[in-house]
Amino acid sequence: MSDIEKELTNHRPGYDYHEESFNDFMIFLHNKIDENFLVDETFVKKSKRNRLFNPWITNGIIASVQRKVYFYQQWKKSCTSGDKMGDEALYLRYKNFRFELRKVIKLAKRNFYSKKFESVQGDMKKTWKLINELRGKSKTNIKASFVINGQIVQDRRVIAKEFNIFFSSIARNLNTKVYSSIPSDAQEGIMNKFVKFLDPRKRSCKSFFMYPCTRDELSDIIRELENGKASDIPISLIKKTSRILLDSLHKFFSFFLNHGIFPSILKKGTVTPVFKKGDSRFLDNYRPVSTLPLFGKILEKLIIIPSIQLFLSQQHYL
Repeated sequence: MSDIEKELTNHRPGYDYHEESFNDFMIFLHNKIDENFLVDETFVKKSKRNRLFNPWITNGIIASVQRKVYFYQQWKKSCTSGDKMGDEALYLRYKNFRFELRKVIKLAKRNFYSKKFESVQGDMKKTWKLINELRGKSKTNIKASFVINGQIVQDRRVIAKEFNIFFSSIARNLNTKVYSSIPSDAQEGIMNKFVKFLDPRKRSCKSFFMYPCTRDELSDIIRELENGKASDIPISLIKKTSRILLDSLHKFFSFFLNHGIFPSILKKGTVTPVFKKGDSRFLDNYRPVSTLPLFGKILEKLIIIPSIQLFLSQQHYL
């Protein structure tokens, strides 16, 4: 932490504060974070509760494991420093469910590998390969696979591209589905109402202005950010280095508010596919979760507070 603080202190920009220099500032900040805090993915513990690592697992077992976790969380919520065992009924429910689940998992493993050994009976090479797999000695590099256009695909670039196409089509497909159920004459009426709503003769004669932020406003917003929330930059890091970053961020954000600019670099989010349920090989069993830039969230708060609140209060909406 001390190293990155020194580098940020030495890099405090002495140039004009505009969008291009802000892009350079963001690239520098991300590079320094990667140099000092990037974790090697090979050392990250990943869940093996899937068919890639455990081919014997079923949808029912996955659902039961999630239910066991829920029972555990409910019991732990009842525990206190004075009563570490918590609610006895909740604990017994979790304990009994865990016991039954272990028996189900053990039976599923036995049935799966019994059939596997029967299929390689008489072939010593395949038999020993299966034994080593059970002992955890297998060197096979398991790759994620998805069913795309009826074929098994393992190429990461192809998978990422297909996820992008699938997620970007969700809203379009929903709109098509909704409008297809509405008669054509009714659709025209909806559009007419929207055009009527935008009638310039009925617009407010008062204008909306954005005002430069103060250092105290920016400092308060950073301090109130919740640690642990998903973000492109660790929130705890921004809090600890805020005394160094505050001056630059204040000048950048004041420029953006004065000129009505929302930087393009803050409009780009990272979309992560999150598995919902069903067969993990099919794209439609995933939902998109977007991680937005942290500085974009801070700038949004500076727009809402106090600009929008002031405007709404002037219009007597608050």
